[in-house]
Amino acid sequence: MNIKEILVSSIKKGFLDLTGVDDYYIFWTVENGRLRLSSYVIAHKSSTLATIEVKDFYLPDSVSVIRDPGRLMKLINITGDNLSVSIDDNRMKLEDGSFDMEFVLCDPNTITIRVPDIEEPISYDLTIDLTDEFVNRYIAAKSANNTEIVSVEVADRQAKFELGEANGYTNKIKFSVTLDGIFNMERLLFSSDVIEEILKRNKGTQGKLYVCEEGLMKIQYNDGTIKSTYFLVALDKL
Repeated sequence: MNIKEILVSSIKKGFLDLTGVDDYYIFWTVENGRLRLSSYVIAHKSSTLATIEVKDFYLPDSVSVIRDPGRLMKLINITGDNLSVSIDDNRMKLEDGSFDMEFVLCDPNTITIRVPDIEEPISYDLTIDLTDEFVNRYIAAKSANNTEIVSVEVADRQAKFELGEANGYTNKIKFSVTLDGIFNMERLLFSSDVIEEILKRNKGTQGKLYVCEEGLMKIQYNDGTIKSTYFLVALDKL
């Protein structure tokens, strides 16, 4: 992957384009040949942390904040494959021989939003592979029943997903994934919109979904160059 492909892919994965979010901040850190993008968003009644890590990213060490990632992606998208990137005084300079652009970054010391640390459990109660079949089923169910809530539970060696409001008077779509384990997990509620956005942003890459009964969901992808990790807090645990 060239630097244009890496930037477009990594920013796309870190920028969850959710309704109701006016200011979207992505914290940019380059250290020892690795790029790390971190964001924390509260939307659709859910708290979501996204971390994107890129190895072999050889720009000088820097720490900045991308305030408008959608705008930055538009600038990068019009450049050619010979894109050159540099950062100086909180300005990202983009040059490709046809365009010479500057994108203003923010000083992290001026941003009040902070990305929280996540204390992961020792083990998760549910682990499933995010295959193309699962992703397609989830997106199809979400499209057919545009609900804000998805419930997840484990019973009878099945991970059961139900898209529909928590009360008993709404339309619901259910599907399940067969598991090898024998342990059950109580029903938890998560934002179906946030999960859909994560799945769409990483479509085509094999990933895993983890859930612990205390109310934490982890979704992770790794294509060998870019590692994407997302944490969602269950709606009934906020």
